Amino acid sequence: MGFCDKSSRGRFDGVETRSEARRAEALVNLRPMGADDVRRVAAIEMVSNRSPWSESLFAGEFCLPESRRHWLVAVVVGVGDIVGFGGISIGVDEAEVLNLGVDVPWRRRGVGLQLCQALIAEAANRNLDSVLLEVRVSNQSAILLYEQLGMRSIGRRRGYYPDGEDAAVYWMPGLLDGVSSPALASTAKEARLQ
Repeated sequence: MGFCDKSSRGRFDGVETRSEARRAEALVNLRPMGADDVRRVAAIEMVSNRSPWSESLFAGEFCLPESRRHWLVAVVVGVGDIVGFGGISIGVDEAEVLNLGVDVPWRRRGVGLQLCQALIAEAANRNLDSVLLEVRVSNQSAILLYEQLGMRSIGRRRGYYPDGEDAAVYWMPGLLDGVSSPALASTAKEARLQ
């Protein structure tokens, strides 16, 4: 089951830009999510998702081997507060974005873009050729972000969410050959070289 579901509450005026991502990089660092982060991540999830994951669902991710998952948190530089998170499941040749969320005051500042880019780079680093995700059809700000990253809509899952809303399915192929997105080609190449 995959989720990449943020609420589209609040201001909407387009997608994050590269300058916003650079600004976020100066404000937050990404680090691996640990079991001690679950409570804070679940709190962000509660304000970000109409069908939120529970603390126990997040904690369950840590029962899986690291070879099958990768979770990150965005942490404010100099403060240490967690303001965002994201995670992927690792398949044979594809990663699936399971969940992604950014705390309300930190939205529209490039944090989501930074998390997405890092998760996609990790997929490429693990020699996975594509990334897949589901997103609420009503979440236009997330959809625009995914399209900016070079993802494309490949279908729709009717009634996917518990409230009956459909999910748009987005896919990014070609991570290993750099054809997925010019903006991500250098990021993926750098990740494979590390």
